[in-house]
Amino acid sequence: MPVNTSGESVLRSAPGKLFLARAWLPFLVAAGVVGVFWDSWRGIWIVSLLILVAVFHLTLAEVKAEPNALCYRRLAKWTSISYEQILGCGIAWDPFIGFLKLDRFVFPWGRLYFVLDGSLYENAFRQQARFELERYITDRVREIGSPQLVTTGQPQWGQRQLLKCLAAGFVGMLVSLLLALLLPPELTQFHPTEPDWPRWLVVYDQARRFVFGWPWNLAVFALLILVMAYRSSPRRAWVFAFMAGALLPSVLGWS
Repeated sequence: MPVNTSGESVLRSAPGKLFLARAWLPFLVAAGVVGVFWDSWRGIWIVSLLILVAVFHLTLAEVKAEPNALCYRRLAKWTSISYEQILGCGIAWDPFIGFLKLDRFVFPWGRLYFVLDGSLYENAFRQQARFELERYITDRVREIGSPQLVTTGQPQWGQRQLLKCLAAGFVGMLVSLLLALLLPPELTQFHPTEPDWPRWLVVYDQARRFVFGWPWNLAVFALLILVMAYRSSPRRAWVFAFMAGALLPSVLGWS
């Protein structure tokens, strides 16, 4: 962990998470969009949400929490803000992204979204934990006595979380149906075979057909629902709801 001149530990965004969130994920989205729509860009609106997600990740900030100020940067130049300017701090996407609510609008999302600290090998089924970086910032703001401090706390199951999961499942179902309807038939009906294709591509296609084929798609769908309900935190449950929604059309025989 980096150490400042005063001898106190400096908490900062994890380098591995920075690479995944700000470089690798946008690269995968860009490569996928270019690869699918290289010959025709008329259907680019299908993946407009993915493009927006990639842009969001490109704007994530790297932060380091020093005793007297919080520093952040999106490119090369560091910007320093005092803890008095922070009105809220919390987890936006456990375990990757946190947020800061400042006393002013931060372009382009209003809040400052940053990459969290911690290990890359988080347990996907554990309950949400407080990250040291987020906890330190929250404690420093409380010490100063901000009257408007906003934190995410430990989320509980309720109507809002259930509606979020239903919405995520619906979006997943729409994405699955749109891809089945709008992608070229040569992509959806493409099945590589050995020895003409690499082994990993053949295995991937076999696994994909296994997961989306009856009756295993029903078993995977039920497993995702059980994990969402009993093993994931309420904040993370929407991910499993989205995957279950994407699988639902194959379970019902719509695709």
